[in-house]
Amino acid sequence: MAEEKKRQFNKFQLSGNLGADPEYSKEKGYFKFSLPVENNPDEKNGWVQVVLFGDKAHEAAGKNLKKGSYVQITNGRLKVVPWEANGKKGTNVEIVAFDINYFEDQD
Repeated sequence: MAEEKKRQFNKFQLSGNLGADPEYSKEKGYFKFSLPVENNPDEKNGWVQVVLFGDKAHEAAGKNLKKGSYVQITNGRLKVVPWEANGKKGTNVEIVAFDINYFEDQD
């Protein structure tokens, strides 16, 4: 009997304040920003790139997001992105967001 292949599950949720002003490309249809990822108290926090495509990217662009804006990713998936620069190869992990909540700045 053939071994049954188990289905993989890739769903991600994250919330936080944008670490820098976002990058938007209307022509390429993407909107990209970074959010902090907390580590153990004795470790430095890291950052993860979040990217939205198509209609979600255009919607995000209309929200006037900037460094410090608070967002909540309620549905996304992790994506491994290979890179090569100066003869070195590596990978980055980013979140492709499908559902996102926007919150008004509390100035």
